[in-house]
Amino acid sequence: MVNTVKEIGKATYDSIFKKVFSSKENRKIISYLISNITKIDYSYIYENFKYANTELLKKKYSDKGKVTDLLIYLKEEIINLEMNRYVSKGTRIKNNIYHHSLGASSIKKGEEYNKAKKVIQINLDGKGSKIKKLIHESKMRDKEGVYVTDNNYITYHVNLEIALKKWYNKEKLTRLEKILVMMQLNDKEKLKEIAKGDEMLMVFGKSIEQANEEIGVYDKEAADEFVRQIDIADAEEKGAKRGLKKGIAQIAKNMLKKNMPLEDISELTGLNQKEISKLADN
Repeated sequence: MVNTVKEIGKATYDSIFKKVFSSKENRKIISYLISNITKIDYSYIYENFKYANTELLKKKYSDKGKVTDLLIYLKEEIINLEMNRYVSKGTRIKNNIYHHSLGASSIKKGEEYNKAKKVIQINLDGKGSKIKKLIHESKMRDKEGVYVTDNNYITYHVNLEIALKKWYNKEKLTRLEKILVMMQLNDKEKLKEIAKGDEMLMVFGKSIEQANEEIGVYDKEAADEFVRQIDIADAEEKGAKRGLKKGIAQIAKNMLKKNMPLEDISELTGLNQKEISKLADN
């Protein structure tokens, strides 16, 4: 019987992502992806590319294992690829923990800090990303944001939805944008359509299909339920924040009624004086 199923699991799903991006046949496309995001030379990445154990060191026995999505070692750098289908406060905290844990684990006992590898985190961000451009680079800086305080930690945020929007609008895509769009598609025919004529992309598309076959049948109902639960949790978190904000505003109004100084209200509520003045006007 011929398999006519067109819909497959997206490469943004954890299991598919890890399967596809840890495949030796995709070494070229992963090197290309990293090079175009970080501007590190493609040949250098491809020739020095080594997969590493993705389990981070535990500080104590009771710690749960912290596992990264995809960890690659080069001569001078450690590159951690994180697939974030949904970006939230929790996601950002998790990514920062991974990033700094990797830096600490790269220094062997007795070694000096200047021998530590540069740790590059690439966050492939889906729904909820606040980044307004395709790729955003960030480093640790001083309070004024002028001086870089540590060049050993670099983060790249990649907004996948920007590439997908360009594709929906039928705009011309770069090869990098095509890769990012292919990661978000679950239609075999559309994958082939985007990859047509580009050998590297055709291998990539085929590996996404193959990963689905090896992992098992894509359960759409289970995936939809997972998405629904994420959205519910996100809505509850936003609702709680709105409730807290409303409560603080009411406290500030009560303080204004008692003619308390703006400086005191600001200190006690965390609101700035402009926000308090606006409450007073209302």
